[in-house]
Amino acid sequence: LLVALLYVVLTTVILGVFPASIVKESISPFTDIATYLFGSQAAYVIAICAVITIIGSVNGGILILAQDAMAAAKYKLLPSIFGKRNTQTNTPVKGIFLAGIL
Repeated sequence: LLVALLYVVLTTVILGVFPASIVKESISPFTDIATYLFGSQAAYVIAICAVITIIGSVNGGILILAQDAMAAAKYKLLPSIFGKRNTQTNTPVKGIFLAGIL
């Protein structure tokens, strides 16, 4: 909820500072507004934050997909090999491997 509220506020700020025609043509309006308000160095900060967000999202997707594969194997929707867990870490290693390949 907090992230959604932050996104709405930031989008409102962007539309309040730039005309809609400029925002419509921009490929990165958040970077544009940061550069306009804080200078060119802000664009690098936004880019670094975007990369961190993307890496976190991909990592989370891999872990969730591994759990989904394990659950599907439990209900016999996937081969049972995806339901096996590592004895030391109790993680679905085969599911994580499958998620990494996909």
